Amino acid sequence: MEQRLSQVEAQINDVQNDVKKVNTELGKLNLNQALYEEKQSNRAEILTSKVGELRDTGEILRKLIEEQNSREQKRIEEASAYRRQREEQERQASLARQQWAQQLLSPQTIVLVLAIFLSILGVRLPDIAHFTGALQPAPTASAPISTEQP
Repeated sequence: MEQRLSQVEAQINDVQNDVKKVNTELGKLNLNQALYEEKQSNRAEILTSKVGELRDTGEILRKLIEEQNSREQKRIEEASAYRRQREEQERQASLARQQWAQQLLSPQTIVLVLAIFLSILGVRLPDIAHFTGALQPAPTASAPISTEQP
């Protein structure tokens, strides 16, 4: 019986040693878990703050993009207005040149330039008038219209 008692005591000691080992391992695991949970909590706080910073940065970037788009749209509108103004000025200048040319090339101007040129060549205006019949008096109501040339 004593032998059996020593075997049981040995088994109890072995079980107690195993329990101590298990408790030691359990304590290590609990400590590791606490450290892990603390790290996870720190990481969660860091991630939360970084997500907030990213949201703020995203808002800033969105506002900057909107401002850039607004400036670009304004620049396009100003360029378009400038282009329309320039086209209108060019059209008006072209119209003024055409009007000037039309005024310059009026029949009176052409006759005057031709008369000056011919007078330089020595041709007299009455000779030309007699040849073309241009200086005949205009018919009046009392004078009959003549179709004959003198």
